[in-house]
Amino acid sequence: SSLSAVSKDELALLERTKRQLQKLQQGRVADDDELETQIRNYLRLPANELKERLKGTGLPTKGRKPDLARRLAEYEWQLEHGRLPDKDQENDEQEAIQQRQKQQKSHGDHTV
Repeated sequence: SSLSAVSKDELALLERTKRQLQKLQQGRVADDDELETQIRNYLRLPANELKERLKGTGLPTKGRKPDLARRLAEYEWQLEHGRLPDKDQENDEQEAIQQRQKQQKSHGDHTV
């Protein structure tokens, strides 16, 4: 069948796109908007203050200011909501894809 010609990576991308469309249809974009608003708020602070706040949480303090702001906002989001808005599942999928690729390489399965 033509489905066998579709790679696992492509299937994962299609599933992620499907979930994003469903989320949009259900109007569940508020989580992402709220997180992005908090990131913008942190970008108004001096980089040194962001670093101090990150240091207080035990998070890495290296990186550019936008990275620091996102790291702090995501950390606080997780504290408040116990998760990141749909990012955890996406990261899990990426890790699973990378793990499969490593396993294929270690088993000599170099399908192209």
